[in-house]
Amino acid sequence: MLPKLRTSGDGLGEVLLITGNASLDDAIEAVGQDVYAYVLKPFDPANLLATVGRALEKVRLQRDTRKLERRARIAEKLAAVGTLSAGLAHEIRNPLNAASLQLQLLERRVKKVSEDVKLLEPVGLVQAEIARLSNLVDEFLRFARPADLQLRPVHLDELIKRVVGLLTPEAERAGIDLFATLSPEVGAIEGDAAKLEQVLLNLVRNSIEALEVTGSEIELSTARGEGGMAELSIRDDGPGIPSEIVSRIFEPFFSTKPMGTGLGLAITHSLIQQHGGSIEVRCEEGTQILIRLPESDR
Repeated sequence: MLPKLRTSGDGLGEVLLITGNASLDDAIEAVGQDVYAYVLKPFDPANLLATVGRALEKVRLQRDTRKLERRARIAEKLAAVGTLSAGLAHEIRNPLNAASLQLQLLERRVKKVSEDVKLLEPVGLVQAEIARLSNLVDEFLRFARPADLQLRPVHLDELIKRVVGLLTPEAERAGIDLFATLSPEVGAIEGDAAKLEQVLLNLVRNSIEALEVTGSEIELSTARGEGGMAELSIRDDGPGIPSEIVSRIFEPFFSTKPMGTGLGLAITHSLIQQHGGSIEVRCEEGTQILIRLPESDR
């Protein structure tokens, strides 16, 4: 029974055993089962509350440690894959450019000898595929190269209003209500407005694509956090994300989309970290992406 209690939920928990009828052997066995505390009745309520508080603090520290370890693993992967991506991107781009130039030359020559449109269809298909590969190479390079941030005070409310304005038509076509709830307590943050807009556009588009039920909603909101941080939340009322995917969602090249590169959220994670902030995903009654960014002191 005790091992099952300890491994229930997220696997991080402590067991307090309270009993009024037990022997010394029972106590020794309980301690051997890694029980956090063994309390005999009658007990002092104040002492019990203090024991529960210490157990909760231990669980909190264990969860914080797990989060830090996960972030460290992601950072290591981002660094390693970034270096690899940069090398591959340069090696791929040169032959792609050469192939594109040769196709343009071929297209001109075909037009000179024939007006048959069908002869040009294969050329157009190959050009489209080369353009797709070129865009993929651009994503590799954006991922591999640390962004050159132009830091200045950025007002989150203005940034969010712009993103909502840009994506509202797209959301309406999908039957989704996209809106913002902005806190007047949040001031300017220190950031690169263009890069942060890229982050928000990517995250909100992902939410729109994930919501398949008409009548759903996506809310962008702000709040003042602790330690001089501003909080930006993107919340939807969709089905949420399975826990096994949440733990890998920012890993490079991990994607649940058939044609996805798995770099969009990795780039987003990298940009937020370069701003001195953090990003996390919560799945309680839908999906919430919580971003924390340092407020500007200028």
